[in-house]
Amino acid sequence: MISVQHLSLDSVQAGRLDEHLPKQIPFTVLSGDKSFLELENQFKMTQRSARILNPHHIEGDMMCALLNSISDTTKGRK
Repeated sequence: MISVQHLSLDSVQAGRLDEHLPKQIPFTVLSGDKSFLELENQFKMTQRSARILNPHHIEGDMMCALLNSISDTTKGRK
C-alpha cells in the first residue's frame, strides 16, 4: 500500500504520479499556481478523483476544515 500524505511537486510530476499510482488514490493539490487547473482536466480524463484547492480563494477557517477532513480520510487508509 502506498501512503502519500504530504508531497511537494509541480504539475509535470503530478501528471507522472497520475500515470503510475492506482486510480483509487485521490489527489489533493493545494496551490495558487494556475497550471494545476489543467491537471484537473487531465485527472477527469484519467478518472482520478482530485481536488484542486487555491488557498487565495478559500477563507482560512474553510481551508483548515478541508485539510483536516482530508487528513481524517487518509488515516483510515493506512
